[in-house]
Amino acid sequence: MKKAVLLSLSFILILSGCVTQSIMARDGIISQISTVQKDFKIMGRIYVTSHAIMDANGFIIEGSIVTVEMLLKEAEKLGADDIMNLYMDTQIKNETVETVLSGGEKQTRAGRRATYTATALAIKYL
Repeated sequence: MKKAVLLSLSFILILSGCVTQSIMARDGIISQISTVQKDFKIMGRIYVTSHAIMDANGFIIEGSIVTVEMLLKEAEKLGADDIMNLYMDTQIKNETVETVLSGGEKQTRAGRRATYTATALAIKYL
């Protein structure tokens, strides 16, 4: 009877899809955590690029940064449910920035031009 109970209990644990990992904290204490493991299919790699013009203090004057929502929208176009292995990169160049004021007057000042690039894998859960 005990064998049947142990066998059925182990069978349930195997099918549940949980993975137990041992993690050591900085203070040396080892703790066990269970994480859910889902099966997925990689739909493809997605790329998003965005540009922004900032003033000398780093405030965005024009444009925007890359957000996770932008990547999720691209993933939806491929029929994916989520993204993983997210990588973001920023390239900033210092230069003089010319802005047009509301009266049509042009103003030149020191600023930065930033290019944000992000890539991720689009996945679909099975």
